[in-house]
Amino acid sequence: MAYFDQTKPTELITDASPWGLSAMLAQNSTQHDDRRIVAYVSRSLSEVERKYSQTEREALAIVWAMERLQIYLRGGKFTLYTDCKPIELILGNPKSKPPARIERWNLRIQDFDFDIMYTKGSDNPSDFLSRHPCQETGNKHEMSAEQYVNFLTMHAVPKAMTIQEIQEATKHDKTLQLLTEIIRKQAWGSIKDLPTTGEDVSELNLFAK
Repeated sequence: MAYFDQTKPTELITDASPWGLSAMLAQNSTQHDDRRIVAYVSRSLSEVERKYSQTEREALAIVWAMERLQIYLRGGKFTLYTDCKPIELILGNPKSKPPARIERWNLRIQDFDFDIMYTKGSDNPSDFLSRHPCQETGNKHEMSAEQYVNFLTMHAVPKAMTIQEIQEATKHDKTLQLLTEIIRKQAWGSIKDLPTTGEDVSELNLFAK
């Protein structure tokens, strides 16, 4: 294992089996010309995902891996390795017309800058991990996004003002103080003295007639 170095060439190697997805993030050492692993990730497939075709599973592995490891991948160029020839042709050709599901996944990775390369299955080091995945089936990226949206919903929406806050603010507003006196004394003829013009007091003017 090695620390991530943004100055070194970065590789993402993905794989999918009928049971799971896997990916390896690696970098080539400029001194020793060997592949150093930065991160391993894997997860099991859900019951629905197991019904996908192999090409769809390979595409899912790529999308899931990029989103899972985005902290390393965004903002820089990297090389994606897959042992699925159809996926190489789909992602490597902007004019390709893949199935709708793969097309939707492809849109999710449009902001990543990568070159895709084909590698033989026998040379894919992620193969073992996809066949022996971690038991988790959820997408941590999606969970994090949902938690972030919930956080914004809780904290970004202004809280309602209390009656006490409204009363306190009214005490420091000359216009509202004058309006309060007009209503209290029913001195509707004084509405014209309010420093507000236009339609703001149009309804109050009905009482002045």
